[in-house]
Amino acid sequence: MLTLAPSRFGQRLTAALERLALIISAVAAVGFVVTLLQNCSLGYDFSDEGYYLNWISGPSDFTPSISRFGYVYHPLYLMLDGNISSLRRANVLITFLLAVAACMCLLRRLAMETEGFSFWRSADGIGLSIVAACSATLILILASSQWLPTPSYLSLTFQALLICCIGVGLAESSASLASIAGWIAIGIAGFLAFSAKPTSGVALPIFVTGLLAVTGRLKWRMLMIAAGVSGLAMLIQIFTIDGSIGAFIRHMRNGAELADELAVGHTLVESMRVGTFHLDLKEKIALAATTATVLLLVWLNYLEGCAANLIAATATAALAVLSAALVWQIISFPFDYRIYQGVQFLALLFAGVLGCVALQIGGSTLRLTRERAALAVFFAVLPYAFAFGSNLNYWRTGAAAAFFWTLAAIALLAPAKLVPGQGRSLLPVAVVAFVMAVVFMRHGMTHPYRQTAPLSESTSAAHFGGSGSTLLLTQDFAAYIGTLRSMAGIGGFRVRDPVIDLTGHYPGALFAIGAKPVGEAWLVGGYSGSDHVGERILESVSCVTLATAWILSEPAGLRHLSPDILDRSGIDIARDYETVGTLESPTGTYPDTYKQQFLRPNRAPLDAVAACKVARAATQQKAQ
Repeated sequence: MLTLAPSRFGQRLTAALERLALIISAVAAVGFVVTLLQNCSLGYDFSDEGYYLNWISGPSDFTPSISRFGYVYHPLYLMLDGNISSLRRANVLITFLLAVAACMCLLRRLAMETEGFSFWRSADGIGLSIVAACSATLILILASSQWLPTPSYLSLTFQALLICCIGVGLAESSASLASIAGWIAIGIAGFLAFSAKPTSGVALPIFVTGLLAVTGRLKWRMLMIAAGVSGLAMLIQIFTIDGSIGAFIRHMRNGAELADELAVGHTLVESMRVGTFHLDLKEKIALAATTATVLLLVWLNYLEGCAANLIAATATAALAVLSAALVWQIISFPFDYRIYQGVQFLALLFAGVLGCVALQIGGSTLRLTRERAALAVFFAVLPYAFAFGSNLNYWRTGAAAAFFWTLAAIALLAPAKLVPGQGRSLLPVAVVAFVMAVVFMRHGMTHPYRQTAPLSESTSAAHFGGSGSTLLLTQDFAAYIGTLRSMAGIGGFRVRDPVIDLTGHYPGALFAIGAKPVGEAWLVGGYSGSDHVGERILESVSCVTLATAWILSEPAGLRHLSPDILDRSGIDIARDYETVGTLESPTGTYPDTYKQQFLRPNRAPLDAVAACKVARAATQQKAQ
């Protein structure tokens, strides 16, 4: 063990370096968030993001489905007048501020049994929470390490988990103002999680109940507060959206059946898995090195000696300077992204577990109580609750919620007496998580989701018809939107006219021109069941809507839907539509561009309605 006779100079120097590291990293964290907000006016994804915006802007246009995230975010969309940049910025700020609050509530919980109860609201506690919260912004690049900041069902799921963490930090077995607020937060979190992704909404209560039972805070009268809040919110949503509980059940069942028929891996049976991940040699070395770095700095902070503490403070300050240099792009790291790169954040969890064990054996002041162990396990498994139900690999998806591994490490490594000036062992955890988050986010902004160039090359203004928004896009994307809008206007298209999207992957084009998507916010193509599901969805649309619907098609596209799915609704594209214009789609995900056609109905609406009814009657007769 490193030991040196304590000196006032050494102690003062160590304290000064620790304070400097906290200040630099906190300022860099604020700068990091400001950078994210500035980039919210750049780029646009025509697939997933278009789907999110179609849902959020007009959730009542579609049959209620499994996820209700569009209804939750719709008031925010209206409040911001449909401005896409503002909607993205709100998503960033909501996520970041909830993460800060979640970390502060954890620190409050950890310090409650000591005289350090006020640490969570001290400058040290707030600064630590701000730095640690930066790893929560990983949700903005989702599981692919690519920039996608628009609110979605995944961001709502993550925000629900953050609210749950706040509630867990406040909830007690007895009634008090803070405790009741905590139980209410848990109830709200359950409702939001279920609204975003029902599979996560089912997993979350199980994890929360287990945590509170182990820590002795589970009391039925308090639990009823959370259950009552969640249940009341669900009932309000059901009767507002579906009209009745029976209709809600039908809609959920129909949504599950469509997901099953689409064959994308969203079924309940397919959700019950853990999955595996593979790291190459370089990735394993990086994981081991990051784990060792955090572990060493925490260990040095716990040693009884000025030299050890001074070394840790110096190294932490150096990491803080590194984080600032990365944020302001003074330096950059080469980043060769691979599919499971996000699991590098497991280093924080590994360091927490190994450090806790080593410090326990070494006789440090750290004491692993049942409360801390339960909290650590709870945070460690929250990424699974986040990923549960996804059709992607759970380790890849769960890495977007790596912030909870940061919280798990904090729960394991916090000193027994968490008082102002004594939280230095936690700063390396927060700073390392921050550095990793900046590296990942920089990669995301240079490789935005399904776009052709870094965000820095998004310099051409593109105007969106329905929302009135303006975004800066790459020249090819901006030209595509401008051409499509001009073509639609010349052809007589008006904002909110219905459009059937047969491209299978360009729902964002419909949002760009202010169209009302027919059937679903995204008629997904490219899966074995896409045509069958598209046919079923269009059969549920009224004949009146279909009679006036335009069509955007991509006949040779890799994910296009067959025009035959319109047969049962009495529509023949060759006979009943005329081409307003053709244009080339931007490449986006694909190496090649594909010709798209924008088609206008040429039949009288009454004739189209009559043909639709005849075709559907014939289909029903055959089915009988």
